[in-house]
Formats: sequence, structure tokens, C-alpha cells
Amino acid sequence: ERVAVFDNDGTLLPEKPFALQEAFVHNRVRSQAGAHPEWANQEPFNLVLAGDEARLQALGIRSLGPLAQAVQTGIPQADLDAAARAFILAGRHPRLNKPWTGLLYQPMRELIRFLESRDFAVWIVSGGSTEFVRIIATDIASLPSHQVIGSTGRYRLEERAGVLELVRVAGTGALNVGPFKAVHISLATGRRPIIAVGNSDGDLEMLRFAESANGTSLVLVVDHDDAAREFAYREGADRVLATAAARNWRVVSIARDFATVFAPLTNASGAIMPTASDSMVVH
Repeated sequence: ERVAVFDNDGTLLPEKPFALQEAFVHNRVRSQAGAHPEWANQEPFNLVLAGDEARLQALGIRSLGPLAQAVQTGIPQADLDAAARAFILAGRHPRLNKPWTGLLYQPMRELIRFLESRDFAVWIVSGGSTEFVRIIATDIASLPSHQVIGSTGRYRLEERAGVLELVRVAGTGALNVGPFKAVHISLATGRRPIIAVGNSDGDLEMLRFAESANGTSLVLVVDHDDAAREFAYREGADRVLATAAARNWRVVSIARDFATVFAPLTNASGAIMPTASDSMVVH
């Protein structure tokens, strides 16, 4: 009955300059651009091809929809999953120069493992697509794939080579942002979480939903304030930080509270190896 929920981008993994799913979609746009010369003059495709990070970031989530639909429509979900897994396992973060598989914040990894040892069901609750975040759950966070709540795409069931496949079609299903996070948590788990961790205004309702649980609850807000070891920014977090101050939620400063941001060692497959010391300093 113990449920803990974690946002993904900016809470478990870095989201700058782009979240991992955005990086994957951008990579597919670049790899398919040769077959689409029209993209050179179409926004946001031309921004990806030109590497215009500033304008893409200004567009935010509005750019991801058309990009993702262009490179995913008509493709079996199993093929997209395989491509996403290959990208994650082989790729590196462009700024941090670390493998994607090594970018789960070490204190969050330790917190997840601790909660599991205390019989918590730990769920990732993300605005990213459910299918993509499931790969993050299994391959990076070592969580079961079914303990993911994300946004959904649209599909058709199609027989290919005698096998029924789920094939992506244009359009979006249910978005998992803002108040929808709280709704979808209740629908998926049948529980109100008693621990919630987030970092942005899009997590606010999820955090308040956990705070409203009967009895003791814990709400954590990650503050990105460490330009030396990660990134320093607060855009998109004004409301959640103000609410945290007003409601006495614990704000976790990466600069102050993370003794280690990312585990320093990886094994041959790129997975994080355990470290000897704790990585969160409690004040």
C-alpha cells in the first residue's frame, strides 16, 4: 500500500539542454533528413538540423509533437522501442559527456533503492511517452516497466508478417502533465502516494496530491542550482518553488545536498556501479 512517485525529466535525469526523449527524437530527425529535403525550410525541423538549441528550448514541448509524429508515425511500437533502447545504451549526453545510462542522479538511485527496501512501490510519473519512459525505468532506473505513468500515443492494431503489431498513428492520446498526473496516478495505482518528488510547475498537482494523504507524507522538490556539476536554472519552476516555501516542503538543492550528482564509475555495459558512500547530505 506504500506508493512513492517520481517525476522523470529534471527529477531523476537531467533535462537540459533537452530531455532524453527529445534528444532521441532529434537524432531520428537528423538521421532521416536526407529523405525529407522539405524539412530544411520547415520549423521546427530546420531548428533541429541547424542545432538551434535556443529556439527549440523557447518552443518547448510544442516542438516535440510534430517532430515525434514525423519520425514515428506508421512504425510498429516494438521497432521504436528497439531504436530507443539502442540510442540510450550507445549514446552520451552532449554537455555532461556521460553515457545516458549513467545519468540517473545518484541520490535518487539510493532513495529509490531505500524505499523499495521498505516495501514501497516506486512509480515514475512523467510527461514523456509511456513507452519511452518504460525503457528508462528498466535500463536506467532498474524499475519494473509497468510502474510507469506517462503520456500516451495513438495506435492501430495491424497484422504484419502474420503477427499483430501495435503501430503508431498520428495524434496524441492522453497527456500526463499538470493535474492529469494526479488523476492518472489514482487510476493506475488505486492509491494516493505518500511520497512525491518533482522539480517543475508541471509536478505541482502531483506533489499536492501526495501531501493530502492521510497521515505522514513527504514532498521533495529538486532545485537545479549547480552549474558546475549539472545545470543551474529555475525557469518553469517558479510556482512549485513558491508553493514549497509556503507549504514547508523540503527543497533539495543539488549544490548543497548532493555530495555526488552522478556515480563516477560504470561497468562494461554502461550501468552504474554501486558506490560506498551515501550521496545526499541531510541538513
